[in-house]
Amino acid sequence: MSDYVWVSNMNADSMLTKYMSSDVGERTTEQAQDGLRIKWFGKPAPPDYGPRKIWADEIHEDERAMRPKYTPEPLFDADGFWIVCSKAAEILRGFDLGGGTLNRVSEGVWAPDPAVRDPDEWFCWTFGNAKKAFLQAHSPQAPGRDGPELRDVCNMPFAMADDVIAVSADATRGPDVWIDRGLARSVFLSRALGDALDSAGLGKAFRIYRARVV
Repeated sequence: MSDYVWVSNMNADSMLTKYMSSDVGERTTEQAQDGLRIKWFGKPAPPDYGPRKIWADEIHEDERAMRPKYTPEPLFDADGFWIVCSKAAEILRGFDLGGGTLNRVSEGVWAPDPAVRDPDEWFCWTFGNAKKAFLQAHSPQAPGRDGPELRDVCNMPFAMADDVIAVSADATRGPDVWIDRGLARSVFLSRALGDALDSAGLGKAFRIYRARVV
């Protein structure tokens, strides 16, 4: 098999966004913009970035069919923060995260019932790195974006699959997690890190697909 890395469309998957709140509270416009840069563009986060406590919002009976259950998945978005389970965090810690962080949600993840705390340990994950390795010419299924300032930027394919995204060999150097501004809302993982998550049964949860190195 030729060389590859992994790409996730987690930043584009609304199913990972949960109806949950955090103790971070209201954010200024500048803080909100910084949060988007951290989440989408690989900007390094402050050392103490992320919530200390997360809880599921109250779900009314007539909304139950529309809202997902509070039960956390191995990876989910709560109040704008990416949260990972302890199993995933242990794997991530074994790799070069560069400017990325894994900060413990010290007061836990809670159900709408304030007496029910999820038994796992949870961590706020930031990516903290950027590379320029996405190859638009070799990724024809990734649609381009309109506007002269976006002519070198593509969207994630609507129907993701292995090998539809291509990157240069630059992707194989440096940290094991990164954002590539050439492919909007993408998150890339090294071959070794993606393999480790996939072998641990977390590939589907992390929405990862192989990306060809050409």
